[in-house]
This record gives sequence, C-alpha cells and structure tokens, in this order.
Amino acid sequence: MIVLDGESFQLDELASVVYAAAPVSLSDSGLERMQHAHEAVAKGVAGGNSIYGLTTGLGSKSGEALSGSEIDQFAMDSIRARANAMGDSLPREIVRAAIAARLNSFMLGHSCGSSRLAIHYRDCLNAGVCPHVGRIGSIGAGDLCQTATLSLAMLGEGRIRDQGQGFVDAANALSETGLEIPKLNVGDNMALMNHGSVGVGGSAVALLRARRWLNHCENAVSAGIEAFQANLSPLHAVARGRNNCSNSDRGEVTVSQRLLSRLQGSSLLRGAEPRRLQDPLSIRNVSQILGSLETALRHAEEVCVVAMNSSTDSPQVDVNNNAIESTGAFMTPDLTIACEGVARSVDLVCTAQVARIRTYLTHRLTDLDQYLAVNNAASNGFAPLLKATESLLASIKAALNPVPFWPSVNADGVEDVFAQTSMRALNLFEALDLAETLLAIESIVVAEALQQRQPGPVYSADTEQFIAEVREKVPPLGNARALTADVESLKSRLSPSFC
Repeated sequence: MIVLDGESFQLDELASVVYAAAPVSLSDSGLERMQHAHEAVAKGVAGGNSIYGLTTGLGSKSGEALSGSEIDQFAMDSIRARANAMGDSLPREIVRAAIAARLNSFMLGHSCGSSRLAIHYRDCLNAGVCPHVGRIGSIGAGDLCQTATLSLAMLGEGRIRDQGQGFVDAANALSETGLEIPKLNVGDNMALMNHGSVGVGGSAVALLRARRWLNHCENAVSAGIEAFQANLSPLHAVARGRNNCSNSDRGEVTVSQRLLSRLQGSSLLRGAEPRRLQDPLSIRNVSQILGSLETALRHAEEVCVVAMNSSTDSPQVDVNNNAIESTGAFMTPDLTIACEGVARSVDLVCTAQVARIRTYLTHRLTDLDQYLAVNNAASNGFAPLLKATESLLASIKAALNPVPFWPSVNADGVEDVFAQTSMRALNLFEALDLAETLLAIESIVVAEALQQRQPGPVYSADTEQFIAEVREKVPPLGNARALTADVESLKSRLSPSFC
C-alpha cells in the first residue's frame, strides 16, 4: 500500500503504482487539508469574491464574471469544452502516473477541489480505470486539454481502456466496477483540469525507463569490454579519481566503478598486457558517455520528485492566509529542461552503441571474424543488420530532438508562452522504447563475440550471466537467418512490463 500525503511521494513508489498496480491510500491529514481548502473556496464564492475559473470565465474571458445561475453549470461545462486531446492514446503508464501525481498533489491542500474528488480518483486508480487521453493537447502551460479529457472520462463521459487495447464507454465501465460518479461542486473543475500532472507523471515514467535502460546498457557494455578484450586503464583512471574526477559523486566516476565491479573475476583484471594500447572512443570513453546520462538522470530525478510533491494548480488556496490566488504553477520549464538533458545524453549513448556494434564486427579491431560471420561464403554475419541499426538510430534521434518553444497564440494574448513538459516526457518515453531495441541488437552482437573468442579469456560471473540471458532468448548466429524476431524477443526482456 502506497500512502500519498503530498510530501513524500518517490519515484520507486510511483513505479509500484504504475507497473505493479500497487494500491494507494490517502493520508487523513491530506484529506483534511484538501477539504479545508475547498471550504475556503466555497466561502469565497458565497462572499462574491472574484476567483479565476470559479466565478469568472477562463483564458481571455477571465475578466468576465459569471452570474450566480451560471456558476454551478460552468463547473462541468468548462471541462467538456476543454476535453480536446486528440490523436492516439497516451501510453497507459503515463495516464496512471498522471492520476497518481494528481492524487498526491491534492493532499497538499492547495487545490480548489473537494476531498470527494480525491477519493473517487483513488478508487478509480485502484480499480485499474485508465481513461483514453489523446497524446496531442498539452502545450506545457498546464496540460489543460489532456487533463480535461482524463477528468471527463473519470466523470462518466468519454472512453476508458478495456483489458486489451480497445476502449469502452466511460459511464458503462465505471458502473461495472461499482464506482459512483461524484457530482461536481464549485471549484472542482479547476482542481480536475488546471494543473500539470500529465507532464509531471509522464516525466516520472520516462525517467524510470531511462534509469532501467542505463542499468541494462552497463550490463551490455561490461560484457562488451570482455568481448573486445579492452584496455581497462581508462576505467581505472576515472575510478581512482584521476582525470580531474576527484569528486566521487560525478556520474563518470560512479559508472566506471560499477563497470569494474561487474568485471570482477575477469582475466582482464589480472594485470596482463592489454591487447591494444588505445581502443576506439566508444569503448575507451564509455565511462564518460554513460556517466553523462547518470549525471543528467540524477538531476532530472531530483527535479521530478520535487514536482511530484508540489502543487501545480491555478488557482491555489492558501488557507493560512485566507487567500485564493491565480498562479503560474502549472508551467514546469525546469522539468522540461532537466528531461532535455536526459534526452541529449540518451542520444549520445545510442550513438556510441552503434559505433561499438560496428567495432565488434570489424576484424582489424577485434581479431575476430569480420561481421562475426561463420566461415563460409554464404554468410555475411551481422553485416545486413547494420542497415536496420542505422535506420533505428535515425528514428531515435528524431524522437529525441528538443521540443519547441515559441510565443503562443492562445487566449487572445493572455496565454502567450509555454514549456512543453508533456511533449518532452512522451517523446523521451517513446524514444527509449526504440533505444531498448538498439540495446537488444548490441547485446546479441556482444554475446556472439564473447562466444567466438572462446576458448581463451576467463569471463566475470556477470558476463557469464549476460551470455546465459541472451541465449535464453536468442540462439547463436550460425547460418544466415532473419534476426527481427530475435531482436524483438530479447527486447521484451529489457522493456518495463505493465501489470
């Protein structure tokens, strides 16, 4: 059971909710804070205060007051009018993460919504309810169209994902699970849609995927070092604090130490003369390359956890100071920029992967058979796979391109700039799906090279385990065959699975 209190939600807990369907509960103190804030909102509305989106219109109509007869109906109509997310559905992981992030931020007590909303969202999340939310609709100045689409489905209008890949009517789906749809009160509309939880939740699952991918990359790299019989002096230099790396917290130091740990037991560590004086940069500088991703991930994870435990609402309620204020908290450019850093590092790591794959297949660099081909004229080994590998890298780079910033044309000049957190998160998440395929290719090539170098070197226990895991999915190359099914089979082991 994951207890959400608005203050201590961590990435590993979100992973349990998203991937293992861990149930969530809401802290009593958080529900009390939320209800006190909602009561302050109701009091403010009854007192005739001007409150954005509650007693006024939205966007360019924020200066126009709603009449008393319009206020109640406006709560639901404002969500319907903005539920304009389009295109294919967001991945299930991102939708569940967005719901969990929204629930946690509810517990801070700064939203305008009633505690009944949080209880309904909790029950939907625990029941596995996953609305259809189009992937197009957020400009990063809040996730308005996507959050409105998500909320509308949770209120019985729209579509909800079924147990397969299809979608069913939301009202019927909620009825079948025994969930009662709450009636909206004043303030509930803004709590449901005017926040940045899609960008926050999407960033969280993208970073979780990147962290898992980095771990698998290190497994393949350490095995590849043994397959190449690489010179370990560059790793030792970084791990021992040379190369101006006296700060042991630097990413490249951490990575070099982890790689050397994976190599324990290898004959490479026995002090023999290296096979080559200088290896290609994709191997010689692997601690710096992977270390850049380690450093970028640490920063982005820190920024993301702060965002997960912050309010991205507008308006926000400050009960202690009896204030309901319009804010810009829904915009999270710091999270966008932090995830951009991760994307650039993933790009570098993937580029180096393709360079290493080519290196492992080059006789003059490895002393192994060219393309790791069997010794007959009918086989070109892995050479044909290089074409698909380069095409895959091009697709990864396209997905990792920086997201655009430019002046917005929305709301008659009131909403005139945006941060694109949601787009950055989605593109990074999907780029990593392709990167897992590239990693599967590298792993298959490395396993083949390791076995072709035998008998000879003594491999580490980690490398022996690496070979066994690859061979569980993919047989040795042997004669020519199509490799697509092999790559996809091994990739399935690398990808995070959804419960």
